[in-house]
Amino acid sequence: MAENNAVVGIYNSHTEVEASIKELQRSARDYSMSGRLCEVP
Repeated sequence: MAENNAVVGIYNSHTEVEASIKELQRSARDYSMSGRLCEVP
């Protein structure tokens, strides 16, 4: 049976999102990423 894992991140700024993505890209794992921007007033 295939193993599925997921990570969800909630960030306060676009800068934090970019830093997180760069950290994932530096890792040796193969990740598939998708994202959605949701702003709450």
